[in-house]
Amino acid sequence: MGLTSQPEQTHLKGLDTSLMQNREIVNSPYSNDILENDCYQSERFEPFAKQVRWNEGENQGIISATPQEHGTDQPTKYGISQGALDLYRNRFSDIANTYPANVKDLTEDQAMNLLCQYYKGSRAEAINDPNLAFAHYDSFFNGDKSAVRSWQNTLNDLYDTNINVDGISGSELINNYNSINIPDRLQFYNTYLKYRLPTVKDKNRKGISNRTNRYR
Repeated sequence: MGLTSQPEQTHLKGLDTSLMQNREIVNSPYSNDILENDCYQSERFEPFAKQVRWNEGENQGIISATPQEHGTDQPTKYGISQGALDLYRNRFSDIANTYPANVKDLTEDQAMNLLCQYYKGSRAEAINDPNLAFAHYDSFFNGDKSAVRSWQNTLNDLYDTNINVDGISGSELINNYNSINIPDRLQFYNTYLKYRLPTVKDKNRKGISNRTNRYR
């Protein structure tokens, strides 16, 4: 289950611009200022990360993923695309010499480290509902701020929460997640898609819909 500690203001290192900015994260035993995989302290992380890997095309091995399903034509290993690896290495030059330039040479431990940084950035550990926690983490990995804005719009639409739609996975969003009841998950995730699909390219909409349907 998720940690219940209160969030605090801190800096979180991550893989992209939003994760490098000041961000509210859960006050947890995780290290948030170094690049190491300390996420195994969470019972959720490993099964969540494995499902994200499957959603990203791991079941197809080293692939050139079809845009309809995965939104990328880049080679992918352990669910990590070449582009994500490039971003990771460029953002953290101190580890560039220890992470391969080619995603085909990526180790599973290195891939799980990358997935851990996204897990911490998403703050999925602080979301009480495990189904919603995974949906948030998976969409954060796949869509980052655009996905977060879609969740914020979903809560505002269905629950009149008046959340600031800023794409930040902060305490306002997490606290509202934890205050709602979701009696109709079909309606909930369809509402998310109403906001999410217009933000992606036409060729990727089928893949996003298929991915979201797995949350139900």
